[in-house]
Amino acid sequence: WMLGALSHFDPAQKAAKSDMPELDRLMLHRLAELDGAISDAYANFDYKKVISLLSHFMTSDLSAFYFDIRKDTLYCDPLSSKARLASLACIEILFNTVTRWLAPILVFTAEEAWLARYPDSLSVHLEVFPDLPAGWKQDELAKRWAQIRRVRRVVTGALEIDSAPLLARVTPVGTLPEATEKVAPVGKLVAATLKVLAVPETKVVLLALVNAGASLTVRVKLCVASGELPLEAVTVTV
Repeated sequence: WMLGALSHFDPAQKAAKSDMPELDRLMLHRLAELDGAISDAYANFDYKKVISLLSHFMTSDLSAFYFDIRKDTLYCDPLSSKARLASLACIEILFNTVTRWLAPILVFTAEEAWLARYPDSLSVHLEVFPDLPAGWKQDELAKRWAQIRRVRRVVTGALEIDSAPLLARVTPVGTLPEATEKVAPVGKLVAATLKVLAVPETKVVLLALVNAGASLTVRVKLCVASGELPLEAVTVTV
């Protein structure tokens, strides 16, 4: 998927990290988090840990989250869109880094992928592991997006419910009953607006993203509000 997305991308057009939206910077943060753990695992010949770390990253952070959200930007935005160029720059970094990390284990697959992207390169096996900037790690950003991802799980869970209209609610583990994020979806509509009723600290974060034009899901837009959840609500636990 990354090779396909990058097939027409010119690295000379890449965006600076400071120009990237929060979502793309979050992926760079995750790479920085993984960097030390993967290097240590290789140093200790713990290849199972390498595969475990990268498998979780690629399925949970990339495929089910980042790529799912960024499809709209990549497929629908103009070629000159700053958000689109920032996403492609981030995907370029992801591909370059993950392919190098996988190369000692997926020897032939990594080589084939690397040469498909960089045909003038001799071999991925002549590359060293990337030296990732320490500035990519942003703990406060990650903490904020942990809240956002919790809300997104509620939204995507509500969209899977067959009946419409329905309401969904999540009660985070370890919080009081009133500390809930609530979603009012509108069934199976592809382009819909969901009303999210959130606790104050989560509402502030979501409003900032919505006002900035950010998208948390490929299928809907969010409307952040306050209010009581109706009695006929369906509860979604995540």
